Amino acid sequence: MNETPASPHSAVPTGRPIGASATDPNPYLAMSIPPPPSAAESGVEELTVDQCWQMLQSEDLGRVAIDNIDGTPDLFPVNYLVRDEKLYFRSAPGRKLRSIAQNPEVAFEVDGRVAGIRWSVVVRGTAERMNVDAEITEAGVLDLVSASPTRKFNFIRLTPGSVSGRRFRVPPRPRGSSAEAGAIASVSETGHRGVEPTGSRSTKPLPIPHISPRP
Repeated sequence: MNETPASPHSAVPTGRPIGASATDPNPYLAMSIPPPPSAAESGVEELTVDQCWQMLQSEDLGRVAIDNIDGTPDLFPVNYLVRDEKLYFRSAPGRKLRSIAQNPEVAFEVDGRVAGIRWSVVVRGTAERMNVDAEITEAGVLDLVSASPTRKFNFIRLTPGSVSGRRFRVPPRPRGSSAEAGAIASVSETGHRGVEPTGSRSTKPLPIPHISPRP
């Protein structure tokens, strides 16, 4: 019996593309990819801890990230205040309060924009429900007003384990094209996109002709 020579395409794969060899690797795999620019090269500035606290004190709305009692992550917007390098917020009874009691390790994020500069601060630490009246009064959280209409008589204190932040300048938005500007002008003058004014606003429409019915 004559043996059929093995096809070059039936060989055991070597991990290289067809037609490539050890001395002639895939040119795409051989290309050198430059490393991504660092944060400093991209214009991103790391905030100091003091700067982070200044940013935190300038806002009153943040987002607290927690692990739910079922293990799934969740995120809640809350109004907060800063006192003695701790964060305080209020909570109504429910999933957030139960989850914090079971999984007190949380993350808290606040961001904002000042004079064309975007910034973000992240606080990681331990949250706990406060149960000492004197501490609640001293923290000032009784005077904290929540934007949510639900009644919140539980007070949470977040003790930071780490505080970090960044900021960077926002590039100016490019101006729209002349066609877009014309469409905007059309909307402002007529109230309808794409409809150009045919005369001054004082121009009255022509009367509809009336023909008497035949006898």
